[in-house]
Amino acid sequence: MKHEVAIAYTVALAVMLFLLNTAYLGLQGAGTAWFVLAVLATLVVAAVTLRQWLRPSARRVVSAGTGDRVNFVWIVVFEAAAMGAGNSYVLRHQLDTGWMVVWSAAVVAVHFVVMAWSKRNPVYAVIAVVLGLGVVGGVLAGSGPALSAVPITVLFLTLAVSIVVSDVRGRRASPAPVTGAN
Repeated sequence: MKHEVAIAYTVALAVMLFLLNTAYLGLQGAGTAWFVLAVLATLVVAAVTLRQWLRPSARRVVSAGTGDRVNFVWIVVFEAAAMGAGNSYVLRHQLDTGWMVVWSAAVVAVHFVVMAWSKRNPVYAVIAVVLGLGVVGGVLAGSGPALSAVPITVLFLTLAVSIVVSDVRGRRASPAPVTGAN
């Protein structure tokens, strides 16, 4: 897939923007430190995503699906469906909107479990465990500001660090662009 990396970053950014809005609605008046941290993480991911889309085509090419057990696109499709279903449940049953953040973070954690299995890469499993701990922190909080603040802070920081590390590794592994023939 020609733009697999840019698409992956864009999906992560879209999830972050959705959760940022959801968490803000549920945490009004809970303090701004977590919100500033989440916004900064989102801005970092937005900058890296934009740079990925603006790179020359030769640098965006990745080995599409070599050895993957599941196509990345299908993972994202099922993830979006699960997020929508769970968040619709929270809204329909008029639960604290913080549960939307907890549910979404849990779905993203499962996403990384599937990625670890599909790509045979234990780094994704580590990300899943870290996200899972954020979900557990939110569940243990039960209600109030910590319900959203714990999982969203862990989720945003994990995604931002993962994307920056992935981008740096990708730049090191990418061939230099062809500038002309001599």
